[in-house]
Amino acid sequence: MFRSASRPTAVALTVVQLRKQTERSTGVHKHAVAATKAKIEKEKSIFHLMKKGVFTNETWNLVQILVRAGCSHNYINEVIVAVLKSAGVDVVGSISRTSVTCILREGYISAQIQLGYEMQQTGTMTFSADGTGHRSVNYVSQHVHLMAEDYYKSPDGGARRQVTRFLGIKSTKDGSSEEAIKEWENTLNEIIGLYNQRPLAKCEGVELKFIRLLTKLVGINSNHCAKEKKDARMLEELKNWAVEQSLGEDAIFKLTTQQIDGLFEKAPKEMIKSAGGKKSGTTCLRVQSQESKLE
Repeated sequence: MFRSASRPTAVALTVVQLRKQTERSTGVHKHAVAATKAKIEKEKSIFHLMKKGVFTNETWNLVQILVRAGCSHNYINEVIVAVLKSAGVDVVGSISRTSVTCILREGYISAQIQLGYEMQQTGTMTFSADGTGHRSVNYVSQHVHLMAEDYYKSPDGGARRQVTRFLGIKSTKDGSSEEAIKEWENTLNEIIGLYNQRPLAKCEGVELKFIRLLTKLVGINSNHCAKEKKDARMLEELKNWAVEQSLGEDAIFKLTTQQIDGLFEKAPKEMIKSAGGKKSGTTCLRVQSQESKLE
């Protein structure tokens, strides 16, 4: 009788304990979820300009957007704080005018490296430029059109699309075609220099060269201005020179050292022969020496 009466009591106590444990675990789970949600909401309401002493990518993008919108470097920090505060977000940290300038300079260098990479990867490209004058100063804007990776649709680099890259606005000595071609050469050499000095070029294992870029040029967009047409003709001549140089380099790399030495020995002989032989060369030297003595 005593054993049968004690069993239900023990079972009831076990049930009560299990029920309390279940209620307690449920309460702990709800409390943990609520604490996590509160932490996430608190993190969302705080914007950190820096992480481990370095400005975050979000801060970089925000600064560049504000500068493109025309915001002064002196008021970047005030604008960020005011806009985020109106949205209920507290800002941790601050950014000075000097930091804004550094972000823009580093962004420019990164853009030049990206241009070098895209020019190295593309098969063909087209140039376009236009110039104007302001207070006796000539300015020219340059663009390049090429096939590049679609960084939004395909981050892994599989998809490609036609893009237009802005190369900048620069001042020139005058509005002549000769100065325009020099400016194109300076722009390309600047991109090549920055790209080849960076680890990306070493990882790719391909050095960017001025001649190789010109061989990819297939056209230039222009209007009916005579000066723009002259620019196109001069760029075409520069490209033809680059193609000849590139073909010559490829041919030389395929030859052996002995074959190259043979060509160098043969070339002077052909030049002397085409000039009339050694006798005519000796006569020319005598005439030049006599003229120098008379002077």
